[in-house]
Amino acid sequence: MNQDLQPDFQSVFNVMPGKHLVLKPNPPHFTIIAISDDLLAIIGQDRQKVLGKDAFEVFPENPEAVTATGPRNFRKSLHRALLEKKLDQAPVGRYDIRNAEGKFEVRYWSSSCKPVLDAAGNVSYILHTTTDVTELVLARKSEEAVKIMKTAYSLFMQAPVGISIVTGPENIVELANEELYKVLGINKEIIGKPLFLSLPELKALGIAEVLDYVRKTGLPYHAKDLEFYSRASGKEELRYFDIVYQPYYEQASDKEPIGVFCITHDVTEKVISRKKIEESEQQVRSVIESLYHPLGVYMGPEMRIQFANQGLKDGLGKGNDIIGKLYRELLPELEDQEIFEHLERVYKTGIPFNSKNHRIDLVVNGKLKPNYFDFSFTPLFDTEGKVYGVVNSGSDVTDMILAQKQIEESTRELNNLANSMPQIVWIANSKGEVYFYNDRVSEFAGARKLEDNTWSWSGLLYPEDEQPTTEAWNKAIREGSVYEKAHRLQLKDGSYRWHLSRAFPQRDEEGNIIKWFGTATDVHEEKVSQERLQAILDATPECIKIVDDAGTLQYMNPSGLEMVEGTADLLGNACVYEVIAPEYRSRWIKNHKRVCRGESLSWEFDIIGLNGTRRRIETHAVPLPGANGLAQLAVSRDITERKKTEEALELKNTQLTRINNDLDNFIYTASHDLKAPISNIEGLLTILHEELNTNGAPGAVALQIMLLMQQSVDRFKDTIHSLTDVVKLQHASTAEAVQVSLSEVIEEVSLDLEPLIKSSGAKMEIDITACPFIKFSKKNMRSVVYNLLSNALKYRSPERKLQIRINCHSITDFHVLTVSDNGLGFDSSRTADLFTMFKRFHDHVEGTGIGLYMVKKIVDNAGGHIEVESQLNQGTTFRIYFKR
Repeated sequence: MNQDLQPDFQSVFNVMPGKHLVLKPNPPHFTIIAISDDLLAIIGQDRQKVLGKDAFEVFPENPEAVTATGPRNFRKSLHRALLEKKLDQAPVGRYDIRNAEGKFEVRYWSSSCKPVLDAAGNVSYILHTTTDVTELVLARKSEEAVKIMKTAYSLFMQAPVGISIVTGPENIVELANEELYKVLGINKEIIGKPLFLSLPELKALGIAEVLDYVRKTGLPYHAKDLEFYSRASGKEELRYFDIVYQPYYEQASDKEPIGVFCITHDVTEKVISRKKIEESEQQVRSVIESLYHPLGVYMGPEMRIQFANQGLKDGLGKGNDIIGKLYRELLPELEDQEIFEHLERVYKTGIPFNSKNHRIDLVVNGKLKPNYFDFSFTPLFDTEGKVYGVVNSGSDVTDMILAQKQIEESTRELNNLANSMPQIVWIANSKGEVYFYNDRVSEFAGARKLEDNTWSWSGLLYPEDEQPTTEAWNKAIREGSVYEKAHRLQLKDGSYRWHLSRAFPQRDEEGNIIKWFGTATDVHEEKVSQERLQAILDATPECIKIVDDAGTLQYMNPSGLEMVEGTADLLGNACVYEVIAPEYRSRWIKNHKRVCRGESLSWEFDIIGLNGTRRRIETHAVPLPGANGLAQLAVSRDITERKKTEEALELKNTQLTRINNDLDNFIYTASHDLKAPISNIEGLLTILHEELNTNGAPGAVALQIMLLMQQSVDRFKDTIHSLTDVVKLQHASTAEAVQVSLSEVIEEVSLDLEPLIKSSGAKMEIDITACPFIKFSKKNMRSVVYNLLSNALKYRSPERKLQIRINCHSITDFHVLTVSDNGLGFDSSRTADLFTMFKRFHDHVEGTGIGLYMVKKIVDNAGGHIEVESQLNQGTTFRIYFKR
């Protein structure tokens, strides 16, 4: 072919009449390969800037034309031509074109897409051809618009909702339909007038501001549930309205609205119904929220918590912020407890799951604790019957289960306790039928279990006790009172033992008896002892009595009745005050009241028997608890004869005291009177000795006689001095006791005896740390220590070096001072004579035999005592007990 005759198809395509595109089959881009001049002129762009670009980049959608179908139809047509490999005619649709100025122009197009196939039948290109049908479509729309307007006006005026148009800043009412007149209670007179001149109350609702906002901004506004008092029914009535405010344009092409198109919908019934529903829902929600039982809703297969009442929140123990969380993530501790598996099964199968007393271990406050629930998982179905969630309802029965376990444990413990008790333990129903005995009943004969699981106990009783026991038991059941009865029960060996049976009723909240708890306690020994005690009380010579707070004689043994010269008829009837001598009665009553308030007292008084015999009584009274408070339990004895004896003894004591005083006076007088003659004799011996010396040396016989006479005088003086000390000791027995330092006393005495200690070479060991102070008369303590130390020094053994040990220790009631030596000692058989006045066991040392007598007298007078241990030629130990 001649090259010059070959056409330039690109140039030919460009100038072809019509609007065409050649596109590559490369979705989603559909790159432009060629564009006709007519189409290029419409978009006002250079060809080179268009070629190679995506079709939808060159022909973008108008973002404001949200209802335009052209772009969507164009894309679908391309895909159909590519897939079906044949011409595809797209429906007429709006596809706005952006002009050279970058603004979108409204265009309607009728277009087709035709695939261009290669030899193999594959799509090489897509030829897009489109025709601008904008004018035709707009003309048709104008005709339709007129029809629509006519139809719309008719519908407008007959619409079941209030419709109105207001224009201008004055909000002139241009149009209003019949429904608006009806719901607002107005008429056609508002047409052509400012809205708020006719209905000024609307201004207070903020409608003026809304109208201005819509008119100035061109933006719609929707008011919901607007409250307005309408006069439609002839009287003011609260109504609710939804109002849609749309900008109103005089021409469709206008940029700014001249007014507002209002659609008013009376929603009074709907609002009232909704408020009732909301109120009901709120009540239901409040009830659900306040339910003690847990309730929750979990949505989707992931079980997201959409709702949980407080009961569920508290039961899970994860706080209140759980809404929106995943059940599995919130409760990881439920893994391996089959809860997640149950939930998943309910969600997948739609079959509910229920469980009672189910143990679930939950982490609460950081600790894994067992909980028990009655719960159910119930599926929620949508309208198509598919499960979209699960309702979890239940009840926390942890306390109940734990209580049941505790009851079971308590029952076991109660049975164990009952079986470990030495008594028979039994339980009876409200009718008095025994249905439980502890194992102790097996030790007895006669009790047997009946077919209705109750027990017959009549065979247990001693025949003579059966009737009174039955009567007492029936009386307690009839009156609902405490049952108490002593009777004899038969053991398996055939013997009978006394038992005290008691039973107490258990009542319900209304006071009805539901069961009886009873015991039978073996009181055989007590009963026998009581009989013996009664025999003792009957035989005792003292009066034993019980007097209640009012003074009534409740009990008195035979000896007491004999004292008051009465009989057993007095018991429970007579007042004790009647036999109390008048001069003692007031004090006796006061003491009786004190005893009945809890004191223990002893006192003496006179009684006058019913036959007139007067007796002196000594009584010891203690409080005795009883059913009606404290009473007086007293032991009284007739001390009439003892009083006479005491009076005689007192007379004798008075006489002895007088004699002792006379003896004291005699000793003082004798010692005083004897001192003068002794002094004279002593003086004469001195003169005689001097005279003999003056006339020459006296003979040996004369000297010996004079020495003996002098020694006799000295002994006589010592005796007189000792007698004086004894009398002084008698008067000093009441000396005041103080805290005496034992170490000071020993030191003082040691200084006094120092010459004798040195001359004897005595070794002293002293340990008084256990009782450094003793409460005693210091003067008397010095006498005790002095006499014991001087005795140890005087009566030392010449065969060994003297050792003296002094120590002290304390016992419960005494401080014990011990003084021991290794001196001469004495025969222990003579201990009874040791503390006798003027008694001496050794004569080789000067002494009067009065010292130990004085020591014993001092200690005895202070409430102490002396112990002594001695062995001849071994030594002596004295223990002096000082009262603490």
